[in-house]
Amino acid sequence: MIRVPCWKIVRDKEAEHFLEEPSENIIVKKIDREELEKLILIKLVEDSVKLAEEPSLENAADLVGSLEEWLSLRGTSIEKLLEIARDKRDREGRYSGYIVVWIDRDSC
Repeated sequence: MIRVPCWKIVRDKEAEHFLEEPSENIIVKKIDREELEKLILIKLVEDSVKLAEEPSLENAADLVGSLEEWLSLRGTSIEKLLEIARDKRDREGRYSGYIVVWIDRDSC
């Protein structure tokens, strides 16, 4: 059987655990800010899919946590994001059960 490396971004305490209990099968690598931002964006997508597949507060919390990390890297906060979201909701409304179907479009 061919083994393929598996990698993922992990939280600090998980990385510390692997550093404290080394294994010949695990490498812990510190990444730079640019790489971190890219991987957090990937984590946001993963957490969104997980929430869609299994709706739970725990999965929603993971999504919010990843989003907070990305916002922090961008120099802003969840509070600022929520303010922007509320302003957008006030302008455009809520998602309250309507859909629109375009008959003559190739894509949305």
